[in-house]
Amino acid sequence: MTGRTLIEAVADGLCDGGVGVVTNFPGFHSHEIAAQTRRSRTFRSERLAFCFAWGVAFAGVRAACVLKNVGLNDAADAYVNAAALDINAGFVTVVLDDVLGEASQLLQDSRPYQLMGPALWTEPASVADAYAQARSAFELSEKLKTPVVLRLTNSLLGARGKYERQLRPDRDTNPVRRAPDRFCVHPFWVEAQQLRLAKRQKA
Repeated sequence: MTGRTLIEAVADGLCDGGVGVVTNFPGFHSHEIAAQTRRSRTFRSERLAFCFAWGVAFAGVRAACVLKNVGLNDAADAYVNAAALDINAGFVTVVLDDVLGEASQLLQDSRPYQLMGPALWTEPASVADAYAQARSAFELSEKLKTPVVLRLTNSLLGARGKYERQLRPDRDTNPVRRAPDRFCVHPFWVEAQQLRLAKRQKA
């Protein structure tokens, strides 16, 4: 067969998008994507993996967290908080939903988490689309100041396709900004944060 796999497309897209750190909790192909980037660290829980990547992005380095089926359940508390606050450097979460129950303990559809915060969710329709979405996700995250979630399902896991890789962007880290109204959850900032969330949701 010719062409590249979905695993390779997403890993290449993350790398060509400028990812600095990739975190992972293994299972249902998530570890394959993380390992393919050659920038991965494995954690003993999904919550730790998510929080570490979120912290890396806060510190100014583009980061991705790759989670197996049902993985976002365990990282849900951190995810909701990340979606409610601003993002410094680009922050991407790749979610692999085993919607057919082929290799997991149960079926999972993570999309209801979209209702818990104005994060941007994308879902590719082809291998080439997966590369393009993974590559552009960091730029979108920084533009909208929100996490980006790339959802993958069984329908594309066996697919192959062609795509043209684009050079990795040369970029410095984003400096850490002392802006508690953007990065801290506190009742004092709630009005300003609600207004900002409403604008982000519209965008």
